[in-house]
Amino acid sequence: MDGMELIRHSFFDDDGKVYIQGNAYKSNEQLGIYQAQINIDTGNLITQRELICKGSGGKSPESPHIFKKDKFYYLTVAEGGNEYGHMVTIFRSNNISGPYESYINNPILTNRSTSSKVQCVGHADIFEDYEHNWWTVCLGIRVSGHHAYYHHLGRETFLSPIEWNDDNWPCINKNGHIDLKMFGKLKNPQKNISNDLFMDFTKDKNISQRLVYLRNPNDDDYKLVKNKGLILNGSKKTLNDTGKVTFLGLRQSEFNVKYQAQFEFSELNNKLIFGISTFMFKDYHFDLSVNLSLKMIYLKIKLGNIDTLLYKIPLNSNNHIILEIDADHKYYYYYVYQNNIKTISKL
Repeated sequence: MDGMELIRHSFFDDDGKVYIQGNAYKSNEQLGIYQAQINIDTGNLITQRELICKGSGGKSPESPHIFKKDKFYYLTVAEGGNEYGHMVTIFRSNNISGPYESYINNPILTNRSTSSKVQCVGHADIFEDYEHNWWTVCLGIRVSGHHAYYHHLGRETFLSPIEWNDDNWPCINKNGHIDLKMFGKLKNPQKNISNDLFMDFTKDKNISQRLVYLRNPNDDDYKLVKNKGLILNGSKKTLNDTGKVTFLGLRQSEFNVKYQAQFEFSELNNKLIFGISTFMFKDYHFDLSVNLSLKMIYLKIKLGNIDTLLYKIPLNSNNHIILEIDADHKYYYYYVYQNNIKTISKL
């Protein structure tokens, strides 16, 4: 979209006009939130970008969202950067173009300077459900450790209830913080969702939507065959590359997990390399792989420009192997099962 930056939001006003908001992206312009009217059919801007809010003083004001309640247009802004100083601030105006008044008790949401196991909270949006209850959705991370936090589950989405005070400003979770347990008005029946997942590809008709690919897959490289399982065709690309690689992943949703995969292979295809990986992105991953041509099993790590072989054992099985990754708050454990013998390594 010409003239608007990547982190943007659109707002459909009552009069049919559509506006798009985004943060500063030019090197020489004032930091803040910019807005323009847009032609929704063509995607072209109808008006020039105009600065409507500079934020509350935190660094990197971005990720704007506008919603309307009663007579006010409300604007939420992410400030403070995406790290431990992350926060959400709010502004309002009687006019879509401003001027926007800053809430005196900003930020309305942050977990900075707290001992909460949820940190880096921000990038929030606010909405009303069909029963007229108000909520916010935001991003955050779950951390481990005490004095020095660390995390490796990635940014996750949190849902929190909102109440409105007498001055018609939103109060998130009563205290402006995100907790691991919060209480809101959910009247519809709630289902307990288990993180346990067992997949028998010999019986499945479709690849589960809980599995993810790296980039756009080549569909021909993934085939379910009845009574045989999932057949994967290897690609020339590796996990270190940016191109299409034959890969199926399951997002790690808890610190304590066990992931196990059973492989059947043919020695006729001795150029094949396959395995399982603790994968962040192409520059950071731990790989437990089987090299058929060398008849070896390797545990390797890639950390930026560092590629290290940590462990290797001979491949003693002719057609079947089980690879496993276990995890807790501090470590990943790698197991190999071949001919009923278990081998272990820890990272």
